[in-house]
Parts: sequence; structure tokens; C-alpha cells
Amino acid sequence: MCKYDAICQKLYPYQKDILDELLANSNDDPHMHTMVYLPTGGGKTRVAAAFAILEGIFKERTIIWFAHSHHLLEQAHKAIRSLLLEIHAGKSAVIVDPFIEHNEIFIHCKSGKHMKDITKQHKIVILSVCTAANCDYFYENKFTEDAIVIIDEAHHAVANQHQDAYGLLTKNRLTIGLTATPTRTLFREIPMLYDFYDNAVISKIDIAYLIEHGFLAKPEFINESPLSFSDNQATHNSCIKVLEHFLANKDKYGKTLIFAANKPIAEKLKSVFEGNCGTKVWLTHSCVSPDVIDAFKASPTGVLINIEQLIEGVDIPDIQTVIIIGKPKSEITAVQMIGRALRKPAGIEKEVAYIVGFLDPHECNLEQILKNSTPECYKENARSAYTMLSRDIPKSLQ
Repeated sequence: MCKYDAICQKLYPYQKDILDELLANSNDDPHMHTMVYLPTGGGKTRVAAAFAILEGIFKERTIIWFAHSHHLLEQAHKAIRSLLLEIHAGKSAVIVDPFIEHNEIFIHCKSGKHMKDITKQHKIVILSVCTAANCDYFYENKFTEDAIVIIDEAHHAVANQHQDAYGLLTKNRLTIGLTATPTRTLFREIPMLYDFYDNAVISKIDIAYLIEHGFLAKPEFINESPLSFSDNQATHNSCIKVLEHFLANKDKYGKTLIFAANKPIAEKLKSVFEGNCGTKVWLTHSCVSPDVIDAFKASPTGVLINIEQLIEGVDIPDIQTVIIIGKPKSEITAVQMIGRALRKPAGIEKEVAYIVGFLDPHECNLEQILKNSTPECYKENARSAYTMLSRDIPKSLQ
């Protein structure tokens, strides 16, 4: 069996279609900049790992994989490692720390303080954008010529820190961006995003396809009245309402992720839930150790109250319910929040995911927002941005 066939056996048909288009495009243009759109749970990371192995490892091109969070780094590391093991099952040992060594394939997945450990022996480097942007010495004669660059959460690529990191690389590189939300909140930045990925936008399926074919759980939307957090008493009363709703549905809601608008509301919600909801309660925000998320991830039950930290890049497929108690900052954010509950865990039946919104449906209709998260809608929105800014619409959007 050839290497390509061995890889494709590990992919779903729609993932293979995306891989085939990436391979064809890269054959036409070895330095292409292409964006891949796949909804949450569609396997973006696995498709990119397959491409990295075929076009990078097997052709001796170095892969630089950018992510912007601890969890995305681990996810990329796991995807490449598992796919290598699957296609070379039993052929050689795997050393996980500090490198994976597999038939002289080295993967480095470390933070900034370990960057000087990297040598040209490392065939795949997985690193945070923050680390790369602040480590000029990383680029000194390392991995800059003819590299394959993979950017997780590709819609962030136009942000300043991301541009700082990519700007240090040579232009002779192949770039693939991965995203479930190929757009930007600021209208003027949408053309910047599509200018960056100027070769093509690959999109084969939408979220409705994944739900219909059983790859994702079917969302059941539950609309509750908006809450008031105007003062301490109103905040307390609102948190009680959320608790009462949870208790009334506890048996079916299962493992639950709650998105709070800010830290004071999240802390109040935790104090109300703790000791009253009959299950373990965690709170996480930017200043909290990742160990809290890991503990929630490992637990079969519980409630995690979160301040927009688990919006993207965290895979906890046994989350049964998402509760949103403040209007998301954008439709992008709303889609990412909903997506946290749609994944299906391996070996566990999960047909329905509950999406609870304490929101004004006229201001934020979660069900409609999800329906609009299709390749066609994203492309039409991008074309509108180019037109509004008096810009020519690129070939990738035509």
C-alpha cells in the first residue's frame, strides 16, 4: 500500500476530498497560501496532519505549525503523533518527551523557554504565535526556506502579533490556514484575511452536513429570558435563575459549560452553584491555571463556568450542554460557543446537545446564527466587504 492510500484510509471521504484539493493546489503552486474551512468537529487538524506527513515529512520539508493557545498546541501534537502511529503501527517505538522519535521524525512542541533546543533535526515544530513573535533567534537559519506553515484558527492571521511572527519567515513557504469561522468581526479586516490566503478557500461541507451524517450532535436550542446584572442584587437574582434552570434539567444537561460575561458575574455564579447544584463546579478565566480545564475535561460530570476562554481550540466532546448568559461579542464567538457542545465523544452515545441562551432572541438568535455559518454565507459576507471597501473581489471568492 502506498503512503497516500495509507493516510487516506484514516480519513472520512469529505476529509480526503479536502486533502486531495490541497495536494493538487500545492502541486500547482508550491508556495500557495490557502485557507481551509471546516466546521467545529469536522477534523481540520487531522486533515492538516495528513498533508504535513505527505508533503512535509515524506518530502523532507519542515513543518512549522502555529497555534495561539496551550490546548491547540497539544491538539496538533496529538493529531500528528496519532496519525503517524496509525500508519506505521508497530514499526518503531515512540518517545513522547521531550520529542517524538519515529523513524527519525522529530516533533518539537514547546513554549518559549525551550526554543533554543530546536535544531534542524526537528522536522515538525509546533509553537505558539506569541512565542514565535518574541523569539527572533528562532528564525536564524532554521526552517525558513521552503517550509510548510500551518496556522490553526486561521482567522487570527491578520492580527498584529500573528503578522509579526509570519513576517519573520521567508516568502518561499507554503501556508495553510485552518478555521471554522473564516471571517473577522471588523468588516475592514475581512479583505485583509482573504488577501492573506490569496490562493484558494477550500470548503467542502457545512455544519448541517456534519449533523445530518452523525458526525456532530444535533443542537436543541432552549431560549430563556435575558438576565439583568445592573447591580449586586440583580446579579444575585439572575444567578439564582440560572441555577434553578440547571437543577430543573440536571439529569439531561449532564456535563455543562457556562459562558459568563465577565469575572464578577462568573465568580458570583460559582458561589451560587457551589454546594447547591449537586455536582463539582469549576471556574476558569485568563488568570487561572490550565489545570482547572484539565480537571473538568477528565471528569465525567460537572459544571465549568468560563469567561470566553473555551471558545476555540479546546476539545471536550463529552460536554452535553452549553449555557450562554451574556450576549456574545460577535457571531463568530457565538458559533464557537455553540460548537463546544456539538462534538461527539468516541464510544459514548450523544445524539443531542443542549444550547441554552439567556438572551434576547431579537438581538442574538443562536439558532439562526448557526444556520448562517455556511461556506456560502461566509463567502457572500466577504464579497460584500470587498464591495463596500471598493476592492476587487479575489478569484478565491468568485
